Amino acid sequence: MGARDPIDGEPVFVTARSPFAAPIRAPIHAPIGDQFRAAIRQGLYASLLALVCALAAVVLPAQPASAQSGGSGGQAAQADGGDTAPEPLTLEEVLRRTEQAAQEIGSGLLSDDRLSYWRQRLPQLRQRAAAIEAAAKAEVESTQRLLDALGPAPEDGREPRPVAMERDRLQQQLNAQQARLKQAQLAIARADELLNQVQAATRQRFTNRLLVRGPSPLSPDTWVRASEQLTGSLARLYSVIATSEQLKRERADWNNIAGGALAIVLVGLGVAFLLRRVLLRRFGRKPQAEPPPTLVRLTGALLHTLFYLLVPGLAMGALYAYLETVGLMQGLLDELALNTALAVAFAFLIDGLARAVTAPEAADWRVLPVSDPCAVRVGRIARIGAIVFGADILLVRMGRVLHAGEAIAVVHHLLFGLTVSVLLLALTRRDIWQPPELDGVTDEARQVRRRKARTWAAMGVLALSASVLGSVLLGYFELSRYIITRTILTGVLIGLLLLLHAVAREGISAIFRMTRLRSTGRRQEDSTTPILQFWIGAGVDMLVVALGVLLALPLWGVEWNDLWALLLGALMGFQVGGVTISLLDLAFAIALFVVVLSITRVIQRTLDTRVLPQTRLDIGVRESLRTFTGYVGLILAGLVALSTAGLNLSNLAIVAGALSVGIGFGLQAIVNNFVSGLILLFERPIKVGDWVVIGAHQGYIKRIRVRSTEIETFDMSSVIVPNSDFISQSIINWTHTNRVCRVIVPVHVAHGTDTQQVHDLLLQVAREHPQVLRMPEAHVLFMSFGESALHFELRVFARDTDYFLSLASELRFAIDQKFREAGIVIPYPQRDLHIRTGTMEHGRARGDRPETSIPEPGTTPASGGPDGD
Repeated sequence: MGARDPIDGEPVFVTARSPFAAPIRAPIHAPIGDQFRAAIRQGLYASLLALVCALAAVVLPAQPASAQSGGSGGQAAQADGGDTAPEPLTLEEVLRRTEQAAQEIGSGLLSDDRLSYWRQRLPQLRQRAAAIEAAAKAEVESTQRLLDALGPAPEDGREPRPVAMERDRLQQQLNAQQARLKQAQLAIARADELLNQVQAATRQRFTNRLLVRGPSPLSPDTWVRASEQLTGSLARLYSVIATSEQLKRERADWNNIAGGALAIVLVGLGVAFLLRRVLLRRFGRKPQAEPPPTLVRLTGALLHTLFYLLVPGLAMGALYAYLETVGLMQGLLDELALNTALAVAFAFLIDGLARAVTAPEAADWRVLPVSDPCAVRVGRIARIGAIVFGADILLVRMGRVLHAGEAIAVVHHLLFGLTVSVLLLALTRRDIWQPPELDGVTDEARQVRRRKARTWAAMGVLALSASVLGSVLLGYFELSRYIITRTILTGVLIGLLLLLHAVAREGISAIFRMTRLRSTGRRQEDSTTPILQFWIGAGVDMLVVALGVLLALPLWGVEWNDLWALLLGALMGFQVGGVTISLLDLAFAIALFVVVLSITRVIQRTLDTRVLPQTRLDIGVRESLRTFTGYVGLILAGLVALSTAGLNLSNLAIVAGALSVGIGFGLQAIVNNFVSGLILLFERPIKVGDWVVIGAHQGYIKRIRVRSTEIETFDMSSVIVPNSDFISQSIINWTHTNRVCRVIVPVHVAHGTDTQQVHDLLLQVAREHPQVLRMPEAHVLFMSFGESALHFELRVFARDTDYFLSLASELRFAIDQKFREAGIVIPYPQRDLHIRTGTMEHGRARGDRPETSIPEPGTTPASGGPDGD
C-alpha cells in the first residue's frame, strides 16, 4: 500500500506485504500459560524480523522509480508500442512519435498520467532529433567538401564521364542528406512546440486545481454538512472494521494476539531504551569546558534526534510487523495503522528535532542562540506544533481513504489554519526574541536588531495567516493548504540551507586554520590566504543560494522537467542578438584556464624549489626564468580559454586594432612600462636581490612585475618604481656582475705623527678582518696635509655588499683601538684667533686709524677704545 507525503499526501514510498501473513491459531484446550508463552515466542520472532527488515531497509539501495511506479510506467510502455530496446530511435520513429504526441495533445482529452508521460518523453525525442541533426549536418558538410574538390561543372558540358557520374552521385547523396537534415530540424521544432503546449496545459491544470472553489465556512450549511459527512465517515469506518474478515477470530486467537503485541511492545521498548542509552553514552552530547564548534553541535543535534526517534520507531515498527504477520494489516485496517504510525512518527520527529536544536538541558550544545527560558518556550511551542501536524496528517489521509466530502475538508482546513497561525504568532512573542532575563546584559544595538527582526517576522506571520484564512473563508481550501504547507516547507528548507552554509563556512575556516598552523614557522603569512578564503566563501554562498532556488522552485509548482529543460538550454547555449552564449562552454573555458594556470604555478614552484637551486644560476636569473614561465603560462591559459569558449582567435585582430587606437590616446605609459618590464627580464640590467640606487632611492630589488618594480629600502619600506624609469634613467647597481665592493675609511692623525707607523697599523687592521679580501689587496693612501691633521685613507675590498656599512664601522673600531695602543692622536680641528681692539671715529678713513697696542699675553686689555665705546 502506498504511503503519502506527511503534509501534501504525495506518494513517497511503497510498503510490501510480508509473505508470513498467516493467522496464528492455538488449540482452544491449551493452557493459558502455554498460550502466553507461545505469544511471547512469536513476539520475539517478530521483533527479530522487524530488526532485520530495518537493517535491510537501511543497507539495501532503494528501488528505481520506474520499478515503483507501476501505473504510469506501464501505460507509457504500452503507448510506446512495447519498445524497450536500448538502441536509439531512428528519424522515422521520432517523427512518428511526435505525430502521435501531436494527435493526443491536440485532442484535449489527455489524462494527468499521459500528460506527465509526454512531458518526460518529448525532451528525449528532441534530444534524439538533435543528435540526428548533428550527424546529418556533418554528413552534408563532408559531401559538400567532396563536391567542392571536383570543382564547378564546365559550362560547355564537356566533362569526363567518370567525373560526371561521380558528380551526379555526390549531388544525389547531398540532396538526400539535406532532406534528412530538414526532417530532423522539423522534428526538433515540433517537439519544442508540443513541449510548450504540454507545459501550458500542466500549468493550467495546476492552477485550476488550486483555484477550485468549495463551500465557505461562513455558511451555516457548511457546518451542517460537515457534521453529516463526519458521522458518515465514522459509520463507514466502523462498518468496515465490524465486517472485516480478519477480525473474526476466536477468543483464544485474540488472547494470543494481545499477548504477542504486549510482548512485542515490551521487548521493543526494552531494546530501544537499552540501545538508546548505549548510543547516548557513546555518541551523546557531553558537558565540555568550552562550547563545541558548529559542526560538532549540528552532528550532536542530528544524533540526538535519531536517538529520540529510536524508541517509538522501533516499538511501532515491531508492533506493525507483528500485526501484519498475524494477518490483521489488510484493507482499511492497514491504511489506518500506516497513517497512524506515520502521524506519530512525524510528531516524534518534530518534537525530537526541536529538543535537539533548543537543547534546554545542554546549553553548550544548543544550535539556536537563545537563553535557557527561551529554549524551553520554543520547545513547548514546537511540541504543540508536532501534535497538530501529526493530527493533520492522520485526518487528511484518512479523509481521503474514507472519501470525506468537501464540507469537512473546509472545516478541517479552517481549524488547521487557525491553529498554525496561533502557533506562528506565539513564536513572535517578545519573551522569545528579547527575553527579560537578558535585558540587562544585551547592548542597545542588538536589542534594536532583535526588535526589527521580530517586527518583520510578525508581519510575515500576519500576512501568511491572512492569506490562509482568507482563502478558506472564500472557499479556496486547496489554495489555503497549498500556501501554508509550501510556506512551512520553504521555511524548513531555508533553515537547513542556513545550517549547511554554517557548516561549510566553518569547514573552510578550519582548513585555513590548519594551513596557518602548518605555516607558523615561516617569516610571514602569505597575503593571498585571506583573499583566497574570501573568494572560496563567496563561491560557497553562491552555491548555497543556487541550491536553495533549485529546491524551492519545485515546492511552489515549478516542475523538475521544466526546470531541467531551462537549465539544459542555458548550459547548451542561448542566443543574445547574433551571438550564442553557452554557460557550459564558459564554465569549461574557465576550468581550463584555471587548470593551465595551476599547472603553470606548479611548474614555477618546481623550478623554484627543485630545478633552479641545483644550478649555478644566481637568484636574479632564477627569478627571471620563473617570471617568464608565468607569463608564458598566462598567455597559453588565456588562448586556450578563449578558443574553448568559442571565440574566433582571428577576431583578436579587431581587438588589437582597437587597442592600438587606445594606446595612441592614453595607454602609452602602461604599454611603455610593460615593454620595459619585458626588457628588464631579458636584458637583465637589474634582477631580484640587486642593490640599486635610482634617483633619491636605494635598496634591494624585491620583485619585478609587469608594470613596476618594487624596491625594499634599508628602512624596510617599499618603493614602487615604474619599469620605464630603469630603462630611461641612469641607475647604480652595486651587485650587477658581482657582490664585491670597495670600502673607504678616512683617517686623520695629528701633525708630527710617524706616518710609516700609521701606514703599517692601518694595513694590519685590514689584514686581520675576515671580511676583507686578500686580492685585491688593501692599501693605504696619504691624501694630504690638512690644517689640523694629516689625512690618510684605508681602502679595502669587502667580500659582499651586505657588509658595506658594518665593515666600515668595524674597521673604525679596530683603528681606534690600535691608535690608542700606539699613542697616536686623532686631533680636533685647530684654529688660531687673532683679536684686534681699537676705536673708529665716524667718517674716518681706514688708513687714518690710530695704531693700537696689542696687549701682552696674560694681561687684561683696557676697557673701551679710542672712540669711547
